[in-house]
Amino acid sequence: MSYFFCVIFSEVIKMYAALDDKGRLIYAKQARLTQSYLCCHCAQKVKLIKTAKKSYFKHQSKRHNEINERAVHFKGKAIIHRELTKLGFEQILDEVYLPIIKQPPDLFLNQKIAFEYQCAKLDLPTFEKRVQGYRSLGIKSIWILGQAYLNRRLKREHLKFISYNQKLGYHLVMLDAQKELLLIFYNISFVGPFNKIYFQKRILSANDWQKFVKSDFQLKTNCLQRVDERVLERIRRKNDPESQKVKLQFYQRHKIPVETYLLNQTFCMTAPIYRFPAWQRSCGQKNILLRQPLLDKK
Repeated sequence: MSYFFCVIFSEVIKMYAALDDKGRLIYAKQARLTQSYLCCHCAQKVKLIKTAKKSYFKHQSKRHNEINERAVHFKGKAIIHRELTKLGFEQILDEVYLPIIKQPPDLFLNQKIAFEYQCAKLDLPTFEKRVQGYRSLGIKSIWILGQAYLNRRLKREHLKFISYNQKLGYHLVMLDAQKELLLIFYNISFVGPFNKIYFQKRILSANDWQKFVKSDFQLKTNCLQRVDERVLERIRRKNDPESQKVKLQFYQRHKIPVETYLLNQTFCMTAPIYRFPAWQRSCGQKNILLRQPLLDKK
């Protein structure tokens, strides 16, 4: 019955039911304005409208989303500008246009560092082009993620933005401009045979970057995973072309299956820079790197 209603309601502009954050079908007249809801058909966010006579959901227009994104972006830039000023930086320029590379950094610090507050999704080729553009002028770029990338956990889509230094290891920073929170993900690593993303996290108030600058970040290095029968079963089921190729080549070289070789092996933390999972690399796969423009992998 729920599926039937989803199909019917998604065909009209005004929808009288939508899905809550637990995937349950909720009628508009029973919905709450404080909750968030998704369209049954396309899984996009919908807005709850309640009047004296009617209650219904409707899709947020593209223009509404763009206006909201611009407002969040503007507030985030203001926060970054404010905190850089509090840290003692004086020459902070807003939206300077660099004609040689045809790019306007969100904030330009001392003519040497470009700050980008990235709220919208950004594809990898465009990201690479922008980073290389700054680098060609001898400008370092620092990217802080917002709105579309905000998450309490790291996903694969975040890995292209990671940077590295000795204090934080592999890291990235998010700024929730609406809640004025700074989310620092640090010591990002791959753990185990399947490159599970490991990280440490610290959440600070966005109005106290002094604490971020002065904080002592202890990098943990003791995450290990042993290949037991449960993990081995996952490897057995990996039958994509790349996995099959690795398994076949390993058997041709060593005359034993990769499963026999991997059983009881231990995988430790590795840099989060590899395209292929650790179990494949352990069995002879090349260490091909991810495309991560902010890292110097030489």
